[in-house]
Amino acid sequence: MPNGDAGKSKGMAMYKYDFGLSFAGEDRDKAKLLADLLKAEKIRVFYDHNEEAELWGQDLYQKFQQIYGRECRFFIPFISENYLKKQWPKHELKQAQARDFKSDVEYILPLRLDDTELPGLNITTGYIDLRNHSIEEITQLCLQKLIRDEPIRQLYVFLRENNPTSINQLSIKSKCLVIRVSTAKAAHLTSILSNISQKICQGHDHRNTLMNGGFGPSGAIPSADLEPHTIFSLTLHDDFYAAIQI
Repeated sequence: MPNGDAGKSKGMAMYKYDFGLSFAGEDRDKAKLLADLLKAEKIRVFYDHNEEAELWGQDLYQKFQQIYGRECRFFIPFISENYLKKQWPKHELKQAQARDFKSDVEYILPLRLDDTELPGLNITTGYIDLRNHSIEEITQLCLQKLIRDEPIRQLYVFLRENNPTSINQLSIKSKCLVIRVSTAKAAHLTSILSNISQKICQGHDHRNTLMNGGFGPSGAIPSADLEPHTIFSLTLHDDFYAAIQI
């Protein structure tokens, strides 16, 4: 038996994908364009044709249940008459609705291609009409939905790409991170930090260190790059975590 809101998601969860796209084959061109634009922004997006090697040989019914039910931060259905007729989109939407039921934040972000109404999706749910908006505009809305403060989004993406194990520390809302950054990328991180309010995040560059063969002090969060590093310490305030919400 459900126990009130006990099943609802709390706090900041980590997801394999930032956005999961669901669509009928007839609308693939629009979904592909959105997937390509999000990928160019270094956003993780589930678009089936980008995952052919991963999906090859798997039980797709169970795999899509896993992806759309647990692994995406947001679910974007391309709602159309074709979407309503197809079995796979119905299955994907069903998983998303089950996840949405247990969540205390919005999960389903509908894009309308026509006036089709989907069973189980409240007519009061806010949506974006693709007849009035371009895919480029949708991309920008996705970025705003993911992280509303651009410099903070850049910092999160930088850490995710260059210090992926730091994301585990973000998941428990650590107040301080000591990270190793490739010296070649240190200026980029410094630039990002210069645009973030110190009330949100304070960053200190400790310059290049040649300790331990150029990889900095033990205990520092490692970098994905195997080359001499600069050590940074980041102090993250509550407003940082309030902004990322992922």
